Amino acid sequence: MVYPGTGVLVLTFLFPIWFIAHGISRLVHLGHIRFVAGDGIYYFTLIINIIGLILGVLMIFNPLFTLTIIRYFASAYLILLGIDSVVMAVSRMGKRP
Repeated sequence: MVYPGTGVLVLTFLFPIWFIAHGISRLVHLGHIRFVAGDGIYYFTLIINIIGLILGVLMIFNPLFTLTIIRYFASAYLILLGIDSVVMAVSRMGKRP
């Protein structure tokens, strides 16, 4: 609140780093997801996280893109991540053996 310009600058780098880190984290666990939840959820999760990595890289290399378009892409990406989480919760992965 004291330095709004600095806050905007920090957010333009925080969002891409978050998208990339989250995408890499979920891609690392894809083998387990495929084994436990099945192929459908595996491919859905794979596509969602590749989209997140691409958006993260675009946002790092073009900060103006981050400032102008982030609300549309981030909201769509977060909705898809929510759908992915719900699907995994009701799949075999959400059940204990």
